[in-house]
Amino acid sequence: MFGKKNKEDMIKKIFCITPKVLGSEHHYVKIELDYDWIDYLKKINYQLIVLNETNLSLLKKIKPQCIIISGGGDIYDISKKKTDLKRDKFELKVFKLFNKKIPIICVCRGFQLIATKNFKAKIFKTINHVNTHHDIYGPTYNINVNSFHNYAIKNLPKVFNKIFYHKDKSIELAISKKNKIMMTMFHPERFNKDQIRINKLLKSFLK
Repeated sequence: MFGKKNKEDMIKKIFCITPKVLGSEHHYVKIELDYDWIDYLKKINYQLIVLNETNLSLLKKIKPQCIIISGGGDIYDISKKKTDLKRDKFELKVFKLFNKKIPIICVCRGFQLIATKNFKAKIFKTINHVNTHHDIYGPTYNINVNSFHNYAIKNLPKVFNKIFYHKDKSIELAISKKNKIMMTMFHPERFNKDQIRINKLLKSFLK
């Protein structure tokens, strides 16, 4: 049996994540999660729960340390796919329910969705941002990150007090301590040349 302190430590070490929503050639819908997330969170000593419509109420009981709005694919405004619309609606619901209550990390597609729908950001098509690594430029230092996106964000409100930019002026990382939001166009769960610094940024955000 776990003691009270151990139970509290386990709860604090839980991340919840939204999965991809995919259609198939047989016309049914499935959810999917890249195994990179499991490996990454295991390495930094966190547990992972995959969210769906049936277990949202569970979050109020377990109070996870963080929610991840995951990446992979395009938002509905770009793709016009019904599966992307289904995913958008679910992830926007998750964000609305837990915004400012639980720290939320929005990754790549998740960044695009939350930035455009909740912060009136503009999305645009990028050049040379797919399957590469590049530097992003912050207030006091730079980070080298991976890049797998066709679209990016160019403007965010001042509530985001720490912002890193690509040389084309697109926003690659934005943090709002006040709103408990961290948004990244790169994937922290995949290989980054400056992974140690990225891990420190993530842990600092969660404190």
